[in-house]
Amino acid sequence: MSAFVVWRSADRIRIEAGGSAIELSSEDACLLASVIAPELPYYRRANKRWTEEEIAEVKRLYAQGERLREIGLRLGRPLTAVAEVVRKLGIASRNQGVSIANRERRAAS
Repeated sequence: MSAFVVWRSADRIRIEAGGSAIELSSEDACLLASVIAPELPYYRRANKRWTEEEIAEVKRLYAQGERLREIGLRLGRPLTAVAEVVRKLGIASRNQGVSIANRERRAAS
C-alpha cells in the first residue's frame, strides 16, 4: 500500500497518492469515510453554526444526564464542540466541560 497525503481546507479535502489526486467537499469526504469505516462517527454538522434548536436540544439532553458524546452523535457534532457549547451555556465550568469531554473520549477508546 502506498503512502498518501491528505490536505484539508475549511470546505475541501484533497487526497494525493501515487501521483493521482482526488478533491472532495468536506461533506462528501465524511460520507465516503462513513462507507469505508462505518465504525467512525460522521459529524455532518461539524464546522457549521449552531442553531437555536440545537442549543435547546443540548440543554435538554444534558439536563437529562445524556453523555456529551451521545449528544454529539445525535446532533452530528464532535464531542469537543458539544463540550464547548455546554461550557458557554454555563451548564459546566470551562474546566469541567473540558474534563467531561476528555473523560468521555478516554472511556470510548
